Amino acid sequence: MRWGKLPERPTRFPPSYLKASPPIILLLLTVCLVRSEVGAGERMVLLVSPALRESAARLRAIDEELRSLPDPAPVRSGKRIGFSTARDARERDLWVSLEFDPPVRADSVAILPTLVKGTRDIIPGFGFPHRFTLEVTDETGAEHPVADETTEEFPNPGVYPVAWRFSPMTIKRVKFTAIDAWEQGGPSVLALAEMVVLDGNYNIAPRGQVRAGSSREASPVWSSDNLTDSHTPLGLPAVAEAANPGKLGYESLSARSAETRKSVTVELPDVHRIDEVRLVPVIREEHPSWAVYGFPVRLSVETALQSDFSDARVLAQLDRTSSYPGQNVLTIPADGAPARYVRVVADQLWRRAGDYVFALAELQVYAAGRNVAQGARVIAWDARESAEWSGSALTDGFAARGRLMEWPEWLGRLERRHELEAERARLSASHTAQLERRKRLLLNTSLASVGLVAALSLLQFFQHRRRRRIEREELRERLAQDLHDELGSNLGSIALLSGMAARRDGESETARQDLAEIEQIARQSADSMHDLVSLLGGRKGSGKDWLEVLGAMAERTLRGQTLELALPPQPLSLEPNLETQREIYLVCKEALHNAVKHGRPSKVSFRVLPAPDGLCIEIKDNGCGFDTAQATDGSGLSNLRARAARMQATLDVQSAGGRGTTIRFAVPRNRRWRRTRGGSP
Repeated sequence: MRWGKLPERPTRFPPSYLKASPPIILLLLTVCLVRSEVGAGERMVLLVSPALRESAARLRAIDEELRSLPDPAPVRSGKRIGFSTARDARERDLWVSLEFDPPVRADSVAILPTLVKGTRDIIPGFGFPHRFTLEVTDETGAEHPVADETTEEFPNPGVYPVAWRFSPMTIKRVKFTAIDAWEQGGPSVLALAEMVVLDGNYNIAPRGQVRAGSSREASPVWSSDNLTDSHTPLGLPAVAEAANPGKLGYESLSARSAETRKSVTVELPDVHRIDEVRLVPVIREEHPSWAVYGFPVRLSVETALQSDFSDARVLAQLDRTSSYPGQNVLTIPADGAPARYVRVVADQLWRRAGDYVFALAELQVYAAGRNVAQGARVIAWDARESAEWSGSALTDGFAARGRLMEWPEWLGRLERRHELEAERARLSASHTAQLERRKRLLLNTSLASVGLVAALSLLQFFQHRRRRRIEREELRERLAQDLHDELGSNLGSIALLSGMAARRDGESETARQDLAEIEQIARQSADSMHDLVSLLGGRKGSGKDWLEVLGAMAERTLRGQTLELALPPQPLSLEPNLETQREIYLVCKEALHNAVKHGRPSKVSFRVLPAPDGLCIEIKDNGCGFDTAQATDGSGLSNLRARAARMQATLDVQSAGGRGTTIRFAVPRNRRWRRTRGGSP
């Protein structure tokens, strides 16, 4: 962290303030994160909640799986809605069935709900009963219950299909009965968009005859025929996949007249007995008015064994009134006759803005339960080739919304999507509620924690002030002792000499000597007092740094001797506190005084050098020296050792007779040292 320039007179906060700041900052961060709208608060809560992490992981897994499932439109692309019982139907009339003659093989039944536009809003699942039964009757007349949803209310499926699978059997009837019918501001009603009966990949429901207790016939919106017309509010049976080539399908070149005849042919790899042909329209979602793009107003579907269609068989001739597919697959049944070629002929083209075109997303040909046209060769003499269109796209297995699926896969994946969306809604509501509770708990805990820390910090602050007050009192007592020892002794000497000078009136020379000594002692006392005041005041008081005070003291003490003085050229980045400065001053003064008094040197070196862990002080003289092994308390070493111990400093004395003395102090740095402005490292 980089610090800017400090003010000239910075406010010195006690350590308790500094210790209290991180919790306060943490509180502010917590409040900001908890109230954040970008998910930071949620991430903070998730760090401390395994249950929420688990639910969040499940939500991500659900979202990932949903991306791989088909998404229903939901849209009504035509006027047809489906089947509905009559408005005046009685309770016993709320049923509908499919009768098959001859019986057919089946393995599953699916019910697709309606999508109705009400007076105020779209109503998905209109007319779907709260309780119902579904049963099939086999070829012997035995009834087999497939679904019995009468014990509790069945949740409205919206637009999603509800399917039941059973062991394949030959059936002659499927019956759906409403036990507790839909009622919302009107009479009871049973309404369904589609009933699907599957045999493998085939929807055989259009082969059945619709029977009902009552039927609302308001064609084309409501009709019993709508129950098996393959018109649903789900859109095309497709799912988005990364492998999508991005083509919309086949499009012819434009024509100026609607009566211009266009055709496209699929050549199958082999001759097949064809069961049905499916035409998949082009859906242009970016152009609402082009919801079904390029689908002919009038067309015919033909099969043949010869490429020139000299043996053509017409499967169907359809016009827009009877064959408009909307956003659904148009299925054309075949009779199982062999064929190699399948052709769609547009006899009246779809009108675009000022011209006419023919377009299909996919042409599927089913034989033996599979699409044998997948990847087959497409023959079209006027196919448009561009970034969106290609003749080969007619059999690539894709539509605009993605890969086309078979009925069983499509219904199964839609059911799975419905289950996941319901699970996600429940889990998301629970996750959100728990998340909000945890965020409030985190905020309240943070507030309580910071309040506790603030109280402790306040207590520590007062304890710190008390300790500082005690330390000041102790320092004051030591300074008083120093003044007593230093100035008291000097003043006592002054008083003694003054009395002797007063009794020696006749001895003028002796009196002058006494007065000179008095003057010297008084000057020394004044210097000592000045140094102590400078140390106490520092740069604020006397304008001198404590190192300058040391230098001035050394120069006075060694007046008359050669002095080599070495002090740090700049203020230190970390320097001792006042008490340590005082101890260093007294140690140095006593050591220099001992050198002058006992060693009588001609040259003294006094060095104060910064060290990695504190300060190193060296006092070296060329005096007479002494034998350190025979040193006595009178040498002053005991005082030096005592002061060094108080500073937790190490003292090293090296001396020998006639070889001078070297004294080294290593003063360690501790937590009470303070940082200075502009100091050297």
